[in-house]
Amino acid sequence: MKKIKLILFSLVGLLFLMSSSVCKINNKQTIEQNLIGTWVSEGDSNWEVQFNGSVRKDYYEGVQTDTYQYSVTNSCDSEVLSGSQYFLKSIDSSDGSIYCLVIEGVNDSNSGILSFTSDVGKLLIFNKK
Repeated sequence: MKKIKLILFSLVGLLFLMSSSVCKINNKQTIEQNLIGTWVSEGDSNWEVQFNGSVRKDYYEGVQTDTYQYSVTNSCDSEVLSGSQYFLKSIDSSDGSIYCLVIEGVNDSNSGILSFTSDVGKLLIFNKK
């Protein structure tokens, strides 16, 4: 009887871990899908960021200023996040510089809001255009 309980407990634990992994993958996929589009900075309406596929383009006053390759990942520049937190890892196409922003939210509940925390702890908020 003890052996059956142990096996049953182990199976329940395994199912829990598997379901947690699936939720994390779906969460990452949702973030990636919700990023696509153009976002306007709440702090400076002249700054727009456009995400398309794996390319991020920054614009200021309608003029493209930077191009990056980006990804949603739990590790960036030797830093690792745990749980369901992710970085927006952007690699500058001109010089290879890496920029890491912690993703706080991406259009959660169709809010039209994108938010990041920078490496210096500054909150960056964008509104969907």
